[in-house]
Amino acid sequence: MKAPADADPKLLDNPASEEELRMPLWQHLDELRSAIIRVLLVLGVLVTVLFNYSEYVIVLLEKPCSMCYQEIANSTLPVSLTSS
Repeated sequence: MKAPADADPKLLDNPASEEELRMPLWQHLDELRSAIIRVLLVLGVLVTVLFNYSEYVIVLLEKPCSMCYQEIANSTLPVSLTSS
């Protein structure tokens, strides 16, 4: 197995380093569980905070659409909703 370019030279000199760096399946699952919990916590905080500003966010998201609708309504060019 080839070592990455940014590998620590101390680890490369130690023949047991590869075995020390390998993790059993349960450790991988434990890290995955921790990452999922962190993501869910951040998502929960964001949803809670943004819920308080939901009206502002909706207005912010609707603004470009309403500008397009007004431009279409004011245009003299025929607008077709179906492709021909």
